[in-house]
Amino acid sequence: MLGAAAAVLLGKARDRGHVLVGLATAVANIDEVIHIIRSSADPGEARDRLMAKDWPAGDMIARAAHFRLNLIVRSSTECC
Repeated sequence: MLGAAAAVLLGKARDRGHVLVGLATAVANIDEVIHIIRSSADPGEARDRLMAKDWPAGDMIARAAHFRLNLIVRSSTECC
């Protein structure tokens, strides 16, 4: 029982780590991220373009920060 609980906690910790790496990658490349978001017609296009980009952290954004990316893209493309 303890082993299963530890495995769940470890999985959650890894997920949080991937989210942090994804966010750090976005911050390190903030100018490019903003350009992609603002030049996209809608949140779906912005998300697709950001996901297609070959970022230095590999696929961390795609795997773990997908929901956060959706929030960022949606809020950034809805204004104006």
